[in-house]
Amino acid sequence: DFAIAQFRYLEELLLIHGRWAFIRMSKVVLFSFYKNAVIGGLLIIFQGFALFSGTTLFDQWVLSGFNFIVFWPILMLGIFDRDLEKEYVRSNPVVFYSSRRNEHL
Repeated sequence: DFAIAQFRYLEELLLIHGRWAFIRMSKVVLFSFYKNAVIGGLLIIFQGFALFSGTTLFDQWVLSGFNFIVFWPILMLGIFDRDLEKEYVRSNPVVFYSSRRNEHL
């Protein structure tokens, strides 16, 4: 639950920060999906060469290290990414159309 002391802060909170949060979260979800799709694709291709014997391509430590290393850029993108400046978003409401059409997903 949140309490907003004055309604004048509500516009910036919803329109500016809400838009930034939506775009950041959509990028984080997509990059996480792509990261896992690459690993899954490599494992599926390798199983075709290994005649579906269940042999692993990567050791568990390699997979854990890969996930740990690739996690940091995705996290930093999710925390610090801002695609447009605050004043530009406030003065150009046309930038909200891409969110309504789910173009970021």
